[in-house]
Amino acid sequence: MNSPQIIPYLGKDYQAIFIDNSEQIINFDNKNFYFNKNHYHKLDDYLNNWYFRRANEIIIPRVMSFANKYTFKIKNVRLKNTKSRWGSCSFTNNININWHLIKAPETVIDYVIIHELVHTDVKGHSRIFWRNVESYIPEYKQYENWLKENSNNILSVRLTN
Repeated sequence: MNSPQIIPYLGKDYQAIFIDNSEQIINFDNKNFYFNKNHYHKLDDYLNNWYFRRANEIIIPRVMSFANKYTFKIKNVRLKNTKSRWGSCSFTNNININWHLIKAPETVIDYVIIHELVHTDVKGHSRIFWRNVESYIPEYKQYENWLKENSNNILSVRLTN
């Protein structure tokens, strides 16, 4: 391995360490990510599956928690793999969140969740919509900027050894 590889998770960067003998394909100990070299040909798939499972465990309950806390009426919540949107809200209040957000800081995740939940009350991006978003997250513009500045890195995490 030429240079250390960095794996983003919840807004922090962790080093990828490739090991020979491991019963697990991926292990994360809150300090490093450990990857079993014997599964190298599929590590990107395994990492994406790991991210998706974490997003399911963290993001979906967060959407439900905010919806209940602030009494937003939602129909369903799904994780999606999209290249151009961080989230969406349908006309019938189905919420879709890009699972790649699991790599972003929790404050950024919360911003995207609130953004989509506000759409359950206000469709479109009018001044009223943005005022409503700001009432929940006054510093939302810095989170939008973070997404713009970091979207390529978040969407293109790949393991090369």
